[in-house]
Amino acid sequence: MAYHDQKSGVVDSEPSDIRRSIEINFGEISKWSGHTVTNKVSGNFEISENNQIRISDFRGTKMGEPNWGRMFWEAFPDVTSYKLEKKKLFLFYDDGKKFLEFVRMD
Repeated sequence: MAYHDQKSGVVDSEPSDIRRSIEINFGEISKWSGHTVTNKVSGNFEISENNQIRISDFRGTKMGEPNWGRMFWEAFPDVTSYKLEKKKLFLFYDDGKKFLEFVRMD
């Protein structure tokens, strides 16, 4: 996973010293679940026209979350659109100026 800021060109890639990668699974019935570095997370999502997405009911615990996980907590609820490209999922927030990049795990 990585955080991208298109305006500044800054890319924050996953640190090598974290316990586990952040993972998100989108289900077929508007539910998502996954985990941050240290905690389980879940919620709902809604897809609409033009690759718009709304994340709602974001829940989980923040116990012992390092900065990498806290960055996810701040960005993910603000996601408003997405793009799929081969094995990558891009989730855009901050009026499309920033995005999260996930790589599909098979």
